[in-house]
Amino acid sequence: MSPSILLIDDEPHVLELISDDLKEEGFQVSTAKNGAEGIRLFKKKPCDVVITDMVMEGLVDGIQVLKEIKKIDPSAPVVILTGYWYQDTAREAFQAGVNDFILKPCNSEKLVGVIENCLNPVLVQAVLPKPRTESRGHSNDDSSSLARLKKALIEVSLSQRETEVILLVSDGKTDAEIGRELQISTGTVKSHLKNIFRKFKVHSRAQLIAHLYKKAI
Repeated sequence: MSPSILLIDDEPHVLELISDDLKEEGFQVSTAKNGAEGIRLFKKKPCDVVITDMVMEGLVDGIQVLKEIKKIDPSAPVVILTGYWYQDTAREAFQAGVNDFILKPCNSEKLVGVIENCLNPVLVQAVLPKPRTESRGHSNDDSSSLARLKKALIEVSLSQRETEVILLVSDGKTDAEIGRELQISTGTVKSHLKNIFRKFKVHSRAQLIAHLYKKAI
């Protein structure tokens, strides 16, 4: 099943635009037109990631949404969309446990990268080789998750470059950023992603992350 997103924004055209983009990427998307409605929806049906606008009409703004979501589920990833950057507000959000900020208008590819980063707490550890001394701090559950992920990566016979691309995807990088990091063209990145999708039998970044996440649990 694809990851589920709760999108909260009081601007209907923004809500529709971002929702359509995320659905095209393979996410399941629920929407709320204000903060209070978003909190009610999350209480009724928790999701994998919450994305909320910062400034909205009504009594509940993005910071309040963040705090309420974290009260319900402290581990729930919350991303805040904002058209303005205020240091005091950002400090309050970080203290409340926000996972990331995205400035409006947002690039859909960047937004997808941020979501993938929120969804994937163990993929980076799975694809990077770790010194033996670092393994002492992991719990048995963490070690088992990493072992299952590594097995899934080995089973599909990824090349070294494809493994590097997956690592950067899991870090929320866009195709252009991956290209700069690996010193290859964006077209080559897309080609690697196409091969990776084929090997894992998925059709989007979201489905890839969801597939690997399921392998770990």
